[in-house]
Amino acid sequence: MCGAESEKRLIKKCRELNSEIVANAAKVQTALKLSEEDQSTIAALKKEIEKAWKLVDASHEKEARAKETIQQLKLEITNLSRLVEQGAGLSLGQEQTVRARTAEGTPRWGGGGARVLGSPAGGGGARRGGPVAGGGVGGGRGGSPKRFPL
Repeated sequence: MCGAESEKRLIKKCRELNSEIVANAAKVQTALKLSEEDQSTIAALKKEIEKAWKLVDASHEKEARAKETIQQLKLEITNLSRLVEQGAGLSLGQEQTVRARTAEGTPRWGGGGARVLGSPAGGGGARRGGPVAGGGVGGGRGGSPKRFPL
């Protein structure tokens, strides 16, 4: 009976090994499934990273454009400030010219004389009965039209 017992032990050992193989095969299947899921997760994360880098690049470009715009606006502010300073100088010069001419007795305003209210070329004023010297625009209420500087 030594041979039969030995055979029984071998059969038992084969069944144990077979069960172990089946259990290990299930573990391998689970590991492969997890590996595939991990690969999918890795691919999704790579796409997210790529999107994030694109957003970073776009942000850098937008920042560069904003900095360029800021520089242009600063330059424009500087130029406009210079123009304002020059314009203020011209206004002082014009004011001095007006005072000098007024002192001489030659009232010249602007670039072309005076405007006459109450005439079609006068360009308007107040409505009928309004507070315009000489009695309003048009309407012929008497009195002579008054001259006002431009």
